[in-house]
Amino acid sequence: ILYLKHIALHPNRIKRTDPAPLLEEARSILNQSLQDAVFPNVDDTCMTENKNPKLHVICVSSNDRPELQRLRRSAERLGWQLQILGLNQPWRGLGSKIELLQHYLSDSIPRSDMVLFVDAYDVLLLEPAINISQNFIQFIEPTRPGVIVFGAEMNCAPDPALRLMYPETAPSAFRFLNSGTILGRVHDIRYMLTAVRRDIEFHHVRFGADPFRFDDQRWYARFMLANPHRAMLDITSRLFHTLHDTSPQHFDLSQHPDFENQHLLLRSKLFNTFPCLIHGNGNGIDTFHDLSEYLARNASWPDPPSSLEGKTDTFASTYSTLPISDNTPEQHRRVWKNAAS
Repeated sequence: ILYLKHIALHPNRIKRTDPAPLLEEARSILNQSLQDAVFPNVDDTCMTENKNPKLHVICVSSNDRPELQRLRRSAERLGWQLQILGLNQPWRGLGSKIELLQHYLSDSIPRSDMVLFVDAYDVLLLEPAINISQNFIQFIEPTRPGVIVFGAEMNCAPDPALRLMYPETAPSAFRFLNSGTILGRVHDIRYMLTAVRRDIEFHHVRFGADPFRFDDQRWYARFMLANPHRAMLDITSRLFHTLHDTSPQHFDLSQHPDFENQHLLLRSKLFNTFPCLIHGNGNGIDTFHDLSEYLARNASWPDPPSSLEGKTDTFASTYSTLPISDNTPEQHRRVWKNAAS
């Protein structure tokens, strides 16, 4: 589309010495395309009244792999039941994630409930996740009612050209949307899924493409860029920590202000935060497995060390231990004060 538009505007080939208008043309065309992803007008006035909503922890998986079992056990350790959609069903593509989630969030689910939607094979819930709903309600929702929180990553994928549509200045290198972790109210996520599916229909399916064979991250990114008041990124990993282009050395063990003394939890040295989960996206899958194995061996999370019997300690082969932070709980307690910024 960009090429055809450009040829129509500039039938004669642009010389190297001439100014190239491609970037502004690209922004204009992308902006025009994003209008089809605009969020419907909805009434949010009653959504924030429920201060103790039920949290639905959901993933989509067609196979019961060991990684899924570990995610399930981490949810159980927090007192939650992981809702696994599509299990033992044929895998049709990433579009299944959108369809199955939309079907699950039927009218029988209270619309003020909350949803934590995560990838199945490369996500591990951590102990601070026990407070994820209250952190959202207390620190994010008062200034951003109706907002949906996505994880953030350092790579603009799958469409590098969408970098043109993101803010050019950002306080974090983690400034691009990652769709592997999503948090919000049922009401808002329902309408987001409606808008996303409409956008997919208009820009994908109507050209004869398979309605399930696409990258869901592309369409969620379009939704966020078209509706900046409806979606935000966790750019400092207070909730979600993606691991692409990170290593275990970017983490240590530290005392959390809201947990008992001498109880050490995983802390991001990049942001001085205790993430609620880690997500091994992209090339971060090795870091994910290293950290997961280390937490099992040294913190019994979510399984005791005996669960790793017979396995090679791949983490210890490179990093014998995670460093222990000397920060005090009082220093960490200040982290959440600017959560909605």
